Amino acid sequence: MANIINKGIHAYINVHGSGLIVGEEYTACLYYSPKKEEYRISATSIAEDINGEPTCKFVFTPEQTSQLKNGNVVLEVFDKSLRQMKYDEEFAEVRATSLSM
Repeated sequence: MANIINKGIHAYINVHGSGLIVGEEYTACLYYSPKKEEYRISATSIAEDINGEPTCKFVFTPEQTSQLKNGNVVLEVFDKSLRQMKYDEEFAEVRATSLSM
């Protein structure tokens, strides 16, 4: 697990690949347990062509990242029909930070 999300700091996540369709809207969810909605955050993005590859740029606000529980988080990406597109069980580690924004 190489990704780190600092609580209270913006998190920018780029997802790319042939499963995305340019111009379509996608939703990304980060959570540590599907049963704990209070620790789940989401963001939407419209896929665009970046360097010839469909890419979504998801932006999570400091307020959102503050809601995450410290430890491992799962990343799921869905299209509008809620068909699961990507799932990463060990996407990132969430940790506290000493920075205040």
